[in-house]
Amino acid sequence: MRTLGWRAALAACLVVVAAAAAAAAAAAAAASRAQDASSNEVAPKRKATSPVAAAMTKEKPTSNAMTESSSSSSSSSSSSSSSSSSRVVICPLDAANALARLLSVSCERNADCNFLGVDHRCCKKICRRAVDAPLNEPPHEDLLGFRRKCPVHAFPERLPVKRCAKDEDCESGSRICCPDKKDNKLYCRTAAPVWSALSFPENHQTFRSLAGFVQCQAAPPVVIDIFARPCNRTMDCLPNLCCQEGSNKVCRPPKRSLLGLAVQATSVSFLNISQISPVLVWRNN
Repeated sequence: MRTLGWRAALAACLVVVAAAAAAAAAAAAAASRAQDASSNEVAPKRKATSPVAAAMTKEKPTSNAMTESSSSSSSSSSSSSSSSSSRVVICPLDAANALARLLSVSCERNADCNFLGVDHRCCKKICRRAVDAPLNEPPHEDLLGFRRKCPVHAFPERLPVKRCAKDEDCESGSRICCPDKKDNKLYCRTAAPVWSALSFPENHQTFRSLAGFVQCQAAPPVVIDIFARPCNRTMDCLPNLCCQEGSNKVCRPPKRSLLGLAVQATSVSFLNISQISPVLVWRNN
């Protein structure tokens, strides 16, 4: 009886252990299934409700816009810098006087004058303020076989002031398109002949001397040009001429003065008389 009881107790213990093991295995399997299911449920939630990703996707167009704006601003700045760099400046054509050379800063290259300003250049070993390069003279067609050019000393203009870009913008056969030294712009001006192309070279000097009486003197420096009188025609300025300077007309003396011509003629006649009078006296004796 004791042997049967012991065996039955052992069998019962084995059954309990097997049941506990089966229950533990089932619980582990259930836990793994639950974990897989929970991981599958969390993943779509993160994808659907990810605020960082949404913010990044929303910020992409803004960043693109910022990139475009920065590129446009850089292009505009480069265009403005290119336009400013397209301005061509040169040293002044007139020579500096002795006082200006004495007070000027000596230099060897343009970089030595940068502290005075970006518009200063090293011109013949001294720093000077640069000026705009003169405009190129447009091409001109011949008139009745005679070549024409812009005059160095301008003639009085009886016609109104007129801007131009080429000779066709001016009165046909009357004026040509010339750059003006006053404001570096193009205006319609009375043409001058090309003396070397004329067919009577022995009379060139005579005609050029006569043309000097109807050609304008260059404008004086702005510092002393305080009595310039505006005009519309030469009758307003006699004995001076009504000369166009830029977009204005002012009274200027001619290149060769009539008073000087009169003095020269008087001196020549007096010299001739003084040479002739001793001969007459000798003949009378």
